[in-house]
Amino acid sequence: MHFCLLVTIMALLLSACSLQMPSRKNKVVVQENEAPVVFINPQTKQAIAEANHDLGTEAEVYYQTNSGLDSKKKAFELFQQAAKQGDVNAYARLGEMYLKGEGVTRDAIKAVQWYRMAAGAELVVAQLQMGNFYRDGVGVAKDNDKAIEWYTKAAKQGEIKAMLRLGELYRGWHGQDANTKLALKWYRQAAGLGSEEAQLQLGLLVAQTSSDGSTDYTQALQTLEKLVQAGNAHATMELGDFYFEGRGGKQDIDLAVQYYTKAVKLGSAEAAYKLATMNYSGITQSVEQKQSKDWFIEAANLGMPMAQYKLGMMYYKGQGVEASLVTAKDWFLKAAQQHLPEAQAVLGDMYHAGKGVPRYLPRAIYWYEQAATLGNTYAQYMLSVMYQKGRGVTADLPKSVDWYKAAQDHADSLAAQTQVAKNFEFGYGFDQDLDEAYRWYRRAAVDGYAPAQTALGDLIISGRLAEMDAEDAIEWYSAAAHAGHPYGEYNLGLALLVGHGIEADPRAAARWFKKAAHQGFRPAQFQLGKLYFDGHGVKRNDIKAYGWWSISIQDNNELTPELLSKLVDRMDPNYRDRAVQLAERYKQRYGMPDRTPK
Repeated sequence: MHFCLLVTIMALLLSACSLQMPSRKNKVVVQENEAPVVFINPQTKQAIAEANHDLGTEAEVYYQTNSGLDSKKKAFELFQQAAKQGDVNAYARLGEMYLKGEGVTRDAIKAVQWYRMAAGAELVVAQLQMGNFYRDGVGVAKDNDKAIEWYTKAAKQGEIKAMLRLGELYRGWHGQDANTKLALKWYRQAAGLGSEEAQLQLGLLVAQTSSDGSTDYTQALQTLEKLVQAGNAHATMELGDFYFEGRGGKQDIDLAVQYYTKAVKLGSAEAAYKLATMNYSGITQSVEQKQSKDWFIEAANLGMPMAQYKLGMMYYKGQGVEASLVTAKDWFLKAAQQHLPEAQAVLGDMYHAGKGVPRYLPRAIYWYEQAATLGNTYAQYMLSVMYQKGRGVTADLPKSVDWYKAAQDHADSLAAQTQVAKNFEFGYGFDQDLDEAYRWYRRAAVDGYAPAQTALGDLIISGRLAEMDAEDAIEWYSAAAHAGHPYGEYNLGLALLVGHGIEADPRAAARWFKKAAHQGFRPAQFQLGKLYFDGHGVKRNDIKAYGWWSISIQDNNELTPELLSKLVDRMDPNYRDRAVQLAERYKQRYGMPDRTPK
């Protein structure tokens, strides 16, 4: 019986001329732009499904019930067998596994090939994914027209997500020319199928398409409030955005926080993340990092990978929480498993340096490759170095060059080069190599990256490099300072204050300290206060000294209670109220700590 069924299937396959299965002797290598679109008639589909049911079920069991690498590899093998026999669902699953790097090395181009075959067989989830590929330029060249073509195929099969994607594109998102009429069409169709997201976007779009081209904020507000009353989490968050951004001249931070908080209770990870970042940056009432942590935990537990990564960094660095590399690693892993390249790169660093985990270079390479394939510039540079030096891999100069060239094309390449330099300077993963650190810093510094310029200045002025002195360091600090970098301004101010590598000029030092202080750089605020206290480089002014010290006191160990007491004791009692008032103004203007990377 089984043999007869297989014979029948083979006959059907031969009659389906659009489905070509390559033999082992004549292996076909399909390039991305040549990947076949497979159309299978209903009779063939039924026969294939009957023959492959057990095989596909077995593959799904391995795929779904165990997250281990061996289980994923077994699932991949079984899906391959099912795919060779024409199982359309196996096509899609293989595409997913190649896309995510599950049980196989991640390969976006092969992912596209398998999804294309499944999409051609009218599998709606594959058609949707093909639209995503072309919209985002993953595994293919970005092409919104082709994205629209695939989304439309899925939408015609009733796929609401495809309708929403079409609405986004026709609104002018993702670089597509706007077409309001078509955007309204697809949002209405999705809304008619019960999509609350489509109802929300439809209401907002209608409000933005008044006859005179202006946005009817009243109508937009009414649309949001109606959906909020119905318990729509996204609409509740959008209403928070409405008040946070001051749309229609109605900015109200407190009200925005109320709606964000309500959205969190409705399950919005994005709202929790916004509250965390608002709290961390001091936009809300409190700037306590501990409270930021609570909101990051909310967002992380709701599954947001960026929140998981941020929470990991807080535990990694001990910011607002007790440092714990074990907890940090757990959060990084959660984000990495959701394909967040920043988290994958940090895991690569941890395994490379043996920080919080046993040092294991193959695992470091694995995570660097995962991140690099997703476009993480730092991971690409690290792979370039690893292949150049043969660390954890066989030395391969062509691969090293390929990864280096890939990284060079990114906007954040200078920041990534600076991070690689720090690894060499501080022996993080690599043996400490100051000459190599110098070379990496200098590449970014020459191209005008201020954090690299200040780091290079620090390295030189430390005296650890031969044939370089303070004057060389001052040149780099000066370059960063003139670019408006607060750490560069501060260091140039210090050099001018004491005449180190440059002629002493206390007045010029005060000017540079002031520039950095205005950007919230705490050490500069302290030094500026001290200049006013001493009357050095500026006219002595106890009121201004008090104002600047009142900001920097929490972050500066040099500002002792004795020093502050001395200032208060000698201050004219009639000026103390003015000093307190000035301190309050300074806190409002310059109280947020600068977070510019050094």
